[in-house]
Amino acid sequence: MKKLSIFLSLFLILSSVVIYAAKVPTRGRVSPKIGVNVRTGPGTSYSKITAIPCGHDLEIIEVSGNWYKIVYGSVTGYSIASAITVTESREEDSEDDDSVRKFLPTLLSVDPSTR
Repeated sequence: MKKLSIFLSLFLILSSVVIYAAKVPTRGRVSPKIGVNVRTGPGTSYSKITAIPCGHDLEIIEVSGNWYKIVYGSVTGYSIASAITVTESREEDSEDDDSVRKFLPTLLSVDPSTR
């Protein structure tokens, strides 16, 4: 009976993994009137590669915190996300299984004979 209850508990926990669709930006437009700098990395401490004028479109290929890795013409670099208005995005499935990964080792280490 204990094995059945442990099996059912594990089944319920593992089947409750939440799958949701996250919106991932793919295209954007420079929004500030002064334009935006493109840098070699995601932060102001990285070197400036170029600047993109206001209103120009670009491709977003990665999100890194509050920075976007972008492609503008032949230039690839990072720009602050707040300076870019997202014009296109796609949905990407993600699994929220952190809770299962944290809880499962604890559950498996519980000795049923101590109950």
